[in-house]
Amino acid sequence: KKIGGLLYNDQTDGLASKELNSIAALTFNPKPAEEIFKVITACLDPQQNTWQTLLKAVIVTDHLVKYGAERCVDHCWNMMRRIEVLVDYNSAAVKT
Repeated sequence: KKIGGLLYNDQTDGLASKELNSIAALTFNPKPAEEIFKVITACLDPQQNTWQTLLKAVIVTDHLVKYGAERCVDHCWNMMRRIEVLVDYNSAAVKT
């Protein structure tokens, strides 16, 4: 719930390090880690989300790889296809 509120809130410009670290700490428990990655996976869909949400999801993913549990690396490796699609993403070309 916490991560969904942070990622989908387009009113804020970025994420504080305190928020990022609290999310990373949650990844050391299996059940919260699964929920976090379900939300991140949903946020990485460029057709369904704004560029702000996509950017925050990439920032959180990067932070989790660096500071989260080892399982974060495995999850991110599995999400690599979704992340690679964002290389060609252009928010001006997205039809609303």
